[in-house]
Amino acid sequence: MKIAGSLLSLLGLVLAEQAYWDDNPGFLKRSHSLIPPHSGNLPLWELKGDTMATSEYIRLTPDQQSKTGGLWSRVPITFPWWELQLAYKIHGSGKSIAADGLGMFIIKERGKFGSALGGPSQFTGFAAFMDSYKNGQTTGNFPQISGFVSDGSWSYNHDNDGADQNIGKCLSGHRNKKDSSLLRIRYFEDRLTVKVDPDGTGDFKKTCFEVDGVKLPTGLYVGFTSATGDLTDNHDVVSFKIWQLDSKTDAGKRHEMKPEVLNLAPKEAVKEESSSGGGWGFFTFLLVLIIGGGVGFYYYQEREKASAKRFY
Repeated sequence: MKIAGSLLSLLGLVLAEQAYWDDNPGFLKRSHSLIPPHSGNLPLWELKGDTMATSEYIRLTPDQQSKTGGLWSRVPITFPWWELQLAYKIHGSGKSIAADGLGMFIIKERGKFGSALGGPSQFTGFAAFMDSYKNGQTTGNFPQISGFVSDGSWSYNHDNDGADQNIGKCLSGHRNKKDSSLLRIRYFEDRLTVKVDPDGTGDFKKTCFEVDGVKLPTGLYVGFTSATGDLTDNHDVVSFKIWQLDSKTDAGKRHEMKPEVLNLAPKEAVKEESSSGGGWGFFTFLLVLIIGGGVGFYYYQEREKASAKRFY
């Protein structure tokens, strides 16, 4: 009976996870979405800089030097809880060296350019960066996806890719993939969950990070940005969908809410470093244990020999 109960519990968790990330989580907001085939005329969106629209994708920047592009919604998000899915492609002629990446913003300051992957370095709201290039002062591996919540009082640190500012991050091999990479973000009752599928299989089993106590106001605009310098890549938005989620919990007045994260856990970068350090610590411990065991065995044999000599 206990085994049957455990199996039923496990099945319940699986079904709950499937329901959590299904294809129709709520009411699809077409006014805020980008569903191909696209056209040159996107009345609810603004194309800025070097951005161009084709029927299959919207290219923020081409695989050329010194390009900057932006794509911004003209309609703000007026509902408190939402879930979104972004299909994107980052690809270029360079096999190992990549341009900066693609930024997705849900912020108040629509239409602005800056040093945060082409977007504003100071913003009010939430941003997710599909970062392809590792800057000089950054630790860890790349490409990566990182998330940020800002009240507009600080600037994104481009020199270390926001390593001391993000609320979570993970590795994401999203560059030069055959199919579009996928990013799924759910914001529901102050919990922000980010899942990634860099190969575009539709499998969102990998959770990039999940944070409770995230406070985001309504009235924010969706934007996508990218910029190239000496290094280049194509940065394409293939599709974007956002759903309005319903809740029985009263969301309260959120329009003037200050974006923040309550009781934020230690940064993922710190976890990675401690995890890495823990791995080396275990290896060192194992090495010491082997050496110590060898030395102990040697002395044990010598003592046994000395003990045996006393009987001759």
